[in-house]
Amino acid sequence: MVIVRLMGGLGNQMFQYAFGRSLSIRKNTTLKLDLSYLLDRTPRPNFTFRDYDLDILQVKEQFASQEEIDSFVSYRLSVPQQMWGIVQSAFQRKYHVKEVFSGFYRNLARLDGDIYLDGYWQSEGFFKDIDSIIRKEFSFKEPLGEKAGKLAPGITSVNAVSINIRRGDYVSNPRMRRLYDVCDTDYYLSAISKIGSMTARPVFYIFSDDVAWCQENLKIKYPFFVIDHTHAGKKFQDYLKLMTLCKHHIIPNSTFAWWGAWLNPSKEKIVIAPKRWFGGHWMFLGRKTVPPGWMKL
Repeated sequence: MVIVRLMGGLGNQMFQYAFGRSLSIRKNTTLKLDLSYLLDRTPRPNFTFRDYDLDILQVKEQFASQEEIDSFVSYRLSVPQQMWGIVQSAFQRKYHVKEVFSGFYRNLARLDGDIYLDGYWQSEGFFKDIDSIIRKEFSFKEPLGEKAGKLAPGITSVNAVSINIRRGDYVSNPRMRRLYDVCDTDYYLSAISKIGSMTARPVFYIFSDDVAWCQENLKIKYPFFVIDHTHAGKKFQDYLKLMTLCKHHIIPNSTFAWWGAWLNPSKEKIVIAPKRWFGGHWMFLGRKTVPPGWMKL
């Protein structure tokens, strides 16, 4: 059995599921999802609570019981109890694997026993061996909503370029500001200029949580449309699906935008991403996040 701890929003949950699914296939075992962190509403400063979001996709849903979760070392236990739990887990062939850097953990499939994955796993390298399965399971259960559906024909009929601009908690939350660099106007304008030089007659579709900032700061010489949150759909599924319909992508350091670009199956797509995914002391964590073939600015 492989259990994966789900944390963060939809993009992060997709990374966590994808690695868990890949590992469960390589080990020929069951994947179960641990929702306990998402369900915990204990007050925390500068923290954004999230819900379980994978139910908009065609994923294999099996949920771990509290007993199964507690059979691994529990953070609710005291230090002596955790130490004893580690000893017990070793004899029971249970492995609590916590991500400490952005490596690939290639040898986990060789472990003879149950594995609990505790991390974000933000790299294609964790699931590239089953990318066709992931693409199938990350298809949407429902069609586009009525409002978003009206945009789809226009997007697919032109050289559409999605631009995702995330500000929100990246700007307002002190914890997020320390963890991430906010992509600024220069980044977006440089990326727009780059794609404009590489593709004929691009049309830009801007997906953002800060429409006013986009209208004030992005002076684009090409045709463009700003897609506000009234088009987002349930759990932002329409936003994500519209992004995947675009031919090219400019993304910030956002896992949601990452998946919008990755789920576009075109081999000719141009994807531009920031060189630095994380800021401050966490810079090294993002070095495997941007796949080979994507451009970094």
